[in-house]
Amino acid sequence: IIDSNASRQSKVEKLLILLIDLIETGLSQSSIVELFSFLYFQKKFSLDESDVSQCIQWINDLQIFIKGNENYNHNTGLMRLNLGKVISPIVDHLDYAGIMTYEKIASSDDVLLSTFNIIIDKLYDYTKRIKTLSASGEEWYKIIYALITDFIYIPEDDIEEQFIMNHLFVMLRKIFHLKEISIVFLKKFIFDNLKGLSAAKNSHLVTGVNVSALIPRRQIPFKIRIFIGISSFY
Repeated sequence: IIDSNASRQSKVEKLLILLIDLIETGLSQSSIVELFSFLYFQKKFSLDESDVSQCIQWINDLQIFIKGNENYNHNTGLMRLNLGKVISPIVDHLDYAGIMTYEKIASSDDVLLSTFNIIIDKLYDYTKRIKTLSASGEEWYKIIYALITDFIYIPEDDIEEQFIMNHLFVMLRKIFHLKEISIVFLKKFIFDNLKGLSAAKNSHLVTGVNVSALIPRRQIPFKIRIFIGISSFY
């Protein structure tokens, strides 16, 4: 059974909604790991598979996104991460200005370490500025544009995703006149306006031989039904 019209949520939409969720609810370890798993996020920062694995290891080891410890925030965690690059502890548990150093950094990780710092600092900057922001439609347009520019890479030859992004900005222009928009309203507006668009076809429904459950939308008044093209046994 082949559904050639089956669509999936676009990569741009999923990644953008995730970024807005991160900003609205605060960074968490699981959400950051999910962010690093997106291909268009990886491409934006030129991360390969080994880079992503290393970043996730830093996230897990440093635990800078675990909530509940007011004295250990992302600045403390990143400082500890960077101190591990410049300080080689002679004894175990050496700390610097009250911050225990982090030793698991290879000497070849300079570029990746810098990239990781930039990503986390940018995310926290957006969280601090936008989480409780109530702004005009025009201001939100500029913020969303900056968010996509900072975190999402969309290949020029990906026509479907480019279409999704262009449609998004067309819709955002329609709320320019609104003066006070919360991030909650904005997220719902984006989701509602993008969810019906078909960015691509679901490959599991358009290739090969597929067997899916048939859910009748109306009664079929026949006792014998034949589905042409499946096999002679049906």
